[in-house]
Amino acid sequence: DLKAIQEDTLQKLNEEKEALGKSLESLQNIRDFISEPEHILGSELTKHGEIAEVMEVNFRNAKDHLAHKTPSATFEGIGRTAPEDYLVDELEYQSKFIQNANDSLRHVIHHLQTYPDFTEAGRYHIPKDQFFEIMEVLRGEVPEGFTPATAHTCRKLVHELEASSGHDFSELVQPANFRYQEVQQHSLPNTLGKMEEECQQSADDQI
Repeated sequence: DLKAIQEDTLQKLNEEKEALGKSLESLQNIRDFISEPEHILGSELTKHGEIAEVMEVNFRNAKDHLAHKTPSATFEGIGRTAPEDYLVDELEYQSKFIQNANDSLRHVIHHLQTYPDFTEAGRYHIPKDQFFEIMEVLRGEVPEGFTPATAHTCRKLVHELEASSGHDFSELVQPANFRYQEVQQHSLPNTLGKMEEECQQSADDQI
């Protein structure tokens, strides 16, 4: 009957409102973190590394809240200088946000040389744009902004990584939710604004 439908609609609205509230709280965690740059690890040139980690964890959790799922990412129980940076679905992740695809690959290889057992329960996140550039290279293409020599080096680094880890590149290395530029301090207001819009839109779509 009509009353039952109205109650059902109201309950759904309240659930979505609560989910959006929790989602925006996760994003607020990022705002709180970046509002105190003196507490962020690294120099002005490298602070984006820890910023990328905090954004990845909280944005994943923001999306989980909207999907009415238990948050999947956490820093719980991880030291700030541990081999892994955070957990996603209980899998360990090390985040490498270096200025270009080849340097991100070099950092992944170096990390793997330091922690050879990491791949048993660990994976890597690199900037989303770099991941797709590397996938283009592996398809034999030369991405925009790459020279043939850069693409050749990129292929060599991927082969080195696959040979030393025993894993395919796309199994071991996965795209983060953000592009390299999006986690730089000057881009953060814009990136966070877009994230909040995306969460708001997602909540509206559910209703």
